[in-house]
Amino acid sequence: MKIISLFFAFLAFSFAVSAQVKKPEPPPVKVPFAESLQAVVVTTENWTGTKGEAQLYERNDVKSKWKVVGDDFNVVIGKSGLTWDRDSAPESTANNAPTLTPVFKAYCAAWVKKDEAALRRAYSSDTIKDFEREMKNDDIKTISEFLADDSVSNELCEVQNERVNGNNAAAEVSTRAYPTGITIVFLKENGEWKLTNKRPKPNNISTDKLKKEGDGKSPAGLFPLTFAFGTADSADFSKLPYRELDKFTECVDDIKSHHYNRIVSSMQVGIFDWKSSEKMAEITPEYDLGVFVAYNSYPVVKGNGSCIFLHIWKDADTPTSGCTAMGKANLEKIVNWLDPKKNPYLVQLPESEYAKYQKSWNLPKHK
Repeated sequence: MKIISLFFAFLAFSFAVSAQVKKPEPPPVKVPFAESLQAVVVTTENWTGTKGEAQLYERNDVKSKWKVVGDDFNVVIGKSGLTWDRDSAPESTANNAPTLTPVFKAYCAAWVKKDEAALRRAYSSDTIKDFEREMKNDDIKTISEFLADDSVSNELCEVQNERVNGNNAAAEVSTRAYPTGITIVFLKENGEWKLTNKRPKPNNISTDKLKKEGDGKSPAGLFPLTFAFGTADSADFSKLPYRELDKFTECVDDIKSHHYNRIVSSMQVGIFDWKSSEKMAEITPEYDLGVFVAYNSYPVVKGNGSCIFLHIWKDADTPTSGCTAMGKANLEKIVNWLDPKKNPYLVQLPESEYAKYQKSWNLPKHK
């Protein structure tokens, strides 16, 4: 994966910079929805509606049935409705990689053992030719030596969110070099899946139907709820990690910034490189209390959308720029209920899509 690593070196730098950001923030590895025991389910009548209904669900363990918690309540979403999150779109198998997991784990095992033959089998023939040209220029004799900086291990060799289209596929993988994940490409050659050094492409779904920065749409899909924030100096009622907002707290929506889609303190970050952000403490009463929705966080992809929250609404008729908003009492109930040990998720879909994927995604049975 050396050439792939070169393609995405900027990601490693971005991760290093974001490590300077004050906690809390999304955890480095996305917990799959299959391990969630709490779900905030939001459904809308269609893709363009700006109003929806929310219902809380929980279960005792991953094998138990989902149960309703409390009464449903009204919410408002983005002013332009809903649109697919790239990883949840139908072409994806969200948080699941039955096809590509054994392929990548075989690669990890070969890398650890420095098994030259197995490493060559792991890559497509065209990729091996590319490797050999570079190896010749650098006077490197073996693939294992050429790939020495990939830093792969059997302990951190994870695959999720595979997207298969005929003889081409992509998936998010986690390694020691990329603990927060990186997207790589696979292709089928002589009936076997191989790693390749091609750049990943978006899902086959039309890009105008995918969430992007500034589109005024809320993301449709499955998203971890990772921490709470607000203007109060503490939140003893919250089990989630909590971040107090002050005049220096900003959520960066500048797609050129290394801090894109991160909540940062402008007094603490190492690099102040953005021209656009939400100064969160000034957005009241909407941000007096909120929950970070870990959309576009595993990893952050510039331009795919940022600063998505559950927060207090202006009123029941005013939509948001892409967040999901509700009455203060309902949000307080959510924050009081969410437990990070139960891997809480936001599930947000139009009613028709929810019904379509309810069984295959093991979503709560919803009216």
